[in-house]
Amino acid sequence: MKDAIVIVDKGFASEKNIKALESEAPRFIIPLPRNSSYIHYGKIKTGDKNLFEGYFRYQGRYIWFYSGQVDEKKRVFLFLDEELRNREEKDYLNRIESKAQDYAIEKFHGKRHAFGTVAIIENTGKMAEDVYCRYKSRGEVEAMIDALKNILDADRTYMQNEHALEGWMFVNLVALKCYYTTLNLLKKHVLNGKFSPQDLFPFLSELKKVKINNEWHNTESTKKNL
Repeated sequence: MKDAIVIVDKGFASEKNIKALESEAPRFIIPLPRNSSYIHYGKIKTGDKNLFEGYFRYQGRYIWFYSGQVDEKKRVFLFLDEELRNREEKDYLNRIESKAQDYAIEKFHGKRHAFGTVAIIENTGKMAEDVYCRYKSRGEVEAMIDALKNILDADRTYMQNEHALEGWMFVNLVALKCYYTTLNLLKKHVLNGKFSPQDLFPFLSELKKVKINNEWHNTESTKKNL
């Protein structure tokens, strides 16, 4: 492979695997465990956003970031998601309240700076937002299954025979194609940070066609839906 970016999961983030990828893969993106020696939390610990390099919007959330050079080719990006940080803090404190083993307020203060962070070591030369979005894309298979179950409601068939089941599967395949066509159009026009397909589907569902004298015509639609 000459033009590829290898994206792996956090469990593969070891010195040995990083060196192996450097020797075999053109470019790679590897998330790091939060206790990795590659990560420097100093800027986050200060709480001063002026020390960060900037931010971008991802699926309605603002992601702050800064980077550090490892060597001539490799960088480490540290991303901070404030909404994720709040959820992780709440979860940790809930576990302290419920007397969960190995959870204590002293450990909370020791870990707090890392809550809501994602650290990535990479050698792609891409911008921070591009690196983050590519890393998030690794879950596209799971996202596709989630779209089928929770957006298209395709997790139950209720079909009584094989022919009906095949028709049901075909309709869901077409629906999934429509979902990803919409998603790719949003990405193409850099609107996926503000909208998702499920935001648009209620409006699109109001656009209908009728067949009159063997010709298809658009039905009346409100300006909002158009």
